[in-house]
Amino acid sequence: MLVANGKRSQAIAAALDQRRLNLILFPTEKCNFRCSYCYEDFKLGRMHPDVVDGVKKLLSRRMPELEYLELSWFGGEPLLAPDIIESISLHILDFSKRHPSFRYSANITTNAFFLTEERYSWLHRLGVRNFQVSLDGDRDDHNATRVALNGSATFDTIWENLRSIHLKSTEPARIILRVHFMPSNFDRLVPLIERINQEFSNDDRFVVYFKSIERLGSQNDEALDVFSMEAASLVKKHLYGRLANQRMAYDIGADGDYICYATKANSFGVRADGALVKCTVALYDNRNHVGRLSADGTVEINRNALMLWLNGLETMDSLALACPFSLMRPESDNKCNSVSYDFLHT
Repeated sequence: MLVANGKRSQAIAAALDQRRLNLILFPTEKCNFRCSYCYEDFKLGRMHPDVVDGVKKLLSRRMPELEYLELSWFGGEPLLAPDIIESISLHILDFSKRHPSFRYSANITTNAFFLTEERYSWLHRLGVRNFQVSLDGDRDDHNATRVALNGSATFDTIWENLRSIHLKSTEPARIILRVHFMPSNFDRLVPLIERINQEFSNDDRFVVYFKSIERLGSQNDEALDVFSMEAASLVKKHLYGRLANQRMAYDIGADGDYICYATKANSFGVRADGALVKCTVALYDNRNHVGRLSADGTVEINRNALMLWLNGLETMDSLALACPFSLMRPESDNKCNSVSYDFLHT
């Protein structure tokens, strides 16, 4: 085993800590957008009531043993199922009120079409402190790739929601504006960056993350024009340099010590049908289905499948830690027996 040092050692220790838990929940896998590069098939709808019950019962059993719980809302578009978000969040907050030493945080990945100032404040009351919103450029470029299910434009609604949060709310949070770039639009991102500089540079809640579009399994992958890793790095550096306030520059893994959530032994996704996954990108790869959550809150884990994702914690290989899926061999006959777990040896 290679030896990790410094910040990475601390991150790896946290990734193996049974007193910590990250659950990525899919309250629905439907979406009101049809982005040109999206890899999801939207076949699953709302999280089944038995799965909601299973999540609550799992949390009821695990929370007394935890020092820190992180909940991540994903989709589809999670704000299509606000009642499920509220139900599970209130369950956690009720426990948290009775246990002051228990630490809890939540984040959400949303297209922000429904993220009004009122909904932002509502989410904040439910413990959500981190928001990630994607933009594909200024109005015309964004509307060409991030189109609504009914074919309508989306940019103006999203932008007005963000401005409303900036102007009308005071609740502290981190709002990550994830700006996608590709060869066809990177030289036209300046107007959007100027909008961001003008509106949000003095609001400490807003940061910007420039992300190169990748081929992740969408029906349009072959038609996507994408940057090489080296070219994307150069473009990203140029784009960050255009931010008026460098405080806003937010670059995941820029220091080379990034550890993907899928690598962490204490991080799992719970899909709408109760399937347990490690990665939110490889949703339809059999190796990503590492178990299942039952209505009684118990889980069944395929240990051999799980270990494929944890390899980086053994080897300390930087690439395996940053993206375990990228290093997996093509799917083969991984015949493994499922074993019952009380959720990771607890």
